[in-house]
Amino acid sequence: MGDGSAVFPLVSAEDVSRVAATLLANAGLPSTSAYELVGEVPTVNESIKTPEAVLQKPIRYVPITDEQRKEAVRDRINPHALDHLSHLWQYFRSSGVGRGETEFHITDTIRSVTGKDPLSLEQFFRNNPEVFGGLRRTA
Repeated sequence: MGDGSAVFPLVSAEDVSRVAATLLANAGLPSTSAYELVGEVPTVNESIKTPEAVLQKPIRYVPITDEQRKEAVRDRINPHALDHLSHLWQYFRSSGVGRGETEFHITDTIRSVTGKDPLSLEQFFRNNPEVFGGLRRTA
C-alpha cells in the first residue's frame, strides 16, 4: 500500500450533498436504506498525477504513519473529521481495501438521483486551484 498502487473509491462532498438534497426534496424517488456513491476509483499515484497536472506543480507521494497523518492535519480540520478519516484509513488497511483484495466500481447512483455526472478529482482541482497553491485560469 505504501508504493502508491492502492485504489480508493472517491466521492466528492458536493456530490454527497446533491444526492442528499435531491432525495430530501423529492419524495417520489425510490427509497433504499443506503446509496452507494462512488464517482471515481483512482490509485494513489493517479490521484497525485491529477493535481500535479492541473496545478502544474510537482507533487510526490510519501507514505506516512497514522500518527504523522493526524499530526499534519490536526490544526486544519475538526476533531470529528480527524477521527472519521483516521478510522477510514485504518479500515482500508485492515480490510484489504486498496490492496487489490476488494474491487471497486464507479456507481451510477449520483447520475441516476441527480441527473448530473459525479464531480471528478480533476474537475475538483480545476474548480479550486487557489486553495492548493495553483492559479485560477480564465477561459
